[in-house]
Amino acid sequence: MVKALVGDPYLTGIAMKNEISDEVRNNALTFKESGSFGYEELSFLSSMGIFGTNTLIYKTDKLEANDDLLTLLNCNFSNNLYIVTETLVKGRKLYNRLKELNCIKEFNVDTRCFRSLIQNESAKNNIRISLEHQDYIAKRCGFNEKNVSISAFDIVSWVDRLAISGEITKESIDRIVPKYTPDNVFLLKDCLMHGRADKVMEIADAILISKGSVIGALSAVLIDFRIALKLSYFSDNATLRARALKEMNIPAFKIPKCNYTPEQLGKCFDRVCKGISRCKSGYLQDVEFKNTLADCLLYLKN
Repeated sequence: MVKALVGDPYLTGIAMKNEISDEVRNNALTFKESGSFGYEELSFLSSMGIFGTNTLIYKTDKLEANDDLLTLLNCNFSNNLYIVTETLVKGRKLYNRLKELNCIKEFNVDTRCFRSLIQNESAKNNIRISLEHQDYIAKRCGFNEKNVSISAFDIVSWVDRLAISGEITKESIDRIVPKYTPDNVFLLKDCLMHGRADKVMEIADAILISKGSVIGALSAVLIDFRIALKLSYFSDNATLRARALKEMNIPAFKIPKCNYTPEQLGKCFDRVCKGISRCKSGYLQDVEFKNTLADCLLYLKN
């Protein structure tokens, strides 16, 4: 038996808890969970389970191609395989085989799921969020905007924090739910240069929610730090500063407004370069994005 659970990590996680009992999970001889699929996993599922049916959960952020997995799927096997992934790349042999087996189940946060998550989490917290306030949450986070993808975990987290805050009002929602804004990158750069930590993280959340390019946002920040760093060496010499601006051919409105030392700006420049490199090389982009911004805020403060 094979099942592929594809989509939102929070929703697929709940589905897996319902799929496999604690009794099965607690049997180390017949149950395994792996973040890769190779010879060991193939052997585990291909062999006859001496102590019962073998069960494997294979978790991966993105599933595109895997020869060992494809080999298994092209054979008859009596054990249980659960594939859990956020992204299943279509058009590949692996996707086509899973589709042939009719085992793909998708988990996405649509309107019905959005409301269900709010209502269920509200009930757990013994609070009630009216339909009006549910609509306000959706509008504020840009749920109905094109290319905006809200995770189930974000929704549940917002409800939990609203429960702690007490009364559910538009004001409390404004404090907790990040506001979707199409011009977030420009706001991010401005708030970062002014050291506004609370706004920087709020805007960062909004960029992630709207599925904006993390590398694109960090690249825009890097340009500002590069300009600011070069100009910082001439902060006491108006003539040299003017010459530098002329050489860089930068319009006045693009000049970062800040008053930091070359050491501070240099640390930020190096950290953003490192952050971009990490994002390109496979680090968790969401985490690295926010860590990079947090480090820059720290450098600018000290």
